[in-house]
Amino acid sequence: MKKSLIMFLFITLIASMLLTGCGDDKKTNSPSGPEIDPTDYNYYFGISSIVRDGRDNEYLVAVSSYDGTAIASAEVTVAGQTYTLENAYGILIGYVTLPQIGAYSYEVVIDGNKEFNFNLAPAPVVEAQWPQTIMIGEDFDVSWSLSPNQDPQVQEFSGYAYDEMGDEEDHFETLSTSARSYTVPGNWFSTDMTSYEYDLIAVNYATDGEMIGVSVEGSFIEYYAYGKSTNKPLDYIKKAVDKFVK
Repeated sequence: MKKSLIMFLFITLIASMLLTGCGDDKKTNSPSGPEIDPTDYNYYFGISSIVRDGRDNEYLVAVSSYDGTAIASAEVTVAGQTYTLENAYGILIGYVTLPQIGAYSYEVVIDGNKEFNFNLAPAPVVEAQWPQTIMIGEDFDVSWSLSPNQDPQVQEFSGYAYDEMGDEEDHFETLSTSARSYTVPGNWFSTDMTSYEYDLIAVNYATDGEMIGVSVEGSFIEYYAYGKSTNKPLDYIKKAVDKFVK
């Protein structure tokens, strides 16, 4: 099933960062970090930078449970401020302000009685140079820079292909944390699909008990079989959920 904007946000902030890919429970052995198994955690916390006029140090946060169990409330305390998250399609989301770039201590309280504490450094912002068009079925190259130029704990490249009947194909590749370019194999997907979406994710993470906290930045693009491409940066996705968070 093709992701809605809300679920795309969720997958970006949480599932893609844990490299679970379409519900598959798979461990990730990052070259610079320990093995991650998403089934080890009951709660996920995600954070990503956003840019809105006059709100430069603002970050979008999301909290959810692994198995979809409803969470009635969630509060996040960071940099001396406490923020109450709002429910958007079963995901609790909100905005927090971080005065400067750097690692912060987070306190997340779920349902008033489950408290988690961890230190989390923000993932570097991904600035990818996508080709304007691709030849379906042929390899193509993608390069990118990170700001700041620091290796994240995890980098993942993923792709999704869809056809008019609703069928979907997907592929996931964990990259070296020092990688700044990647050649996407042309044989990842069938050549008779209608659209092809590619995602590049940079992730840092921290854990406390039942919760894993992840900071993620990414770059995304979709190509259509007739050659058109559409960039989908994170701020576009975030604006789509702005109306749910006041």
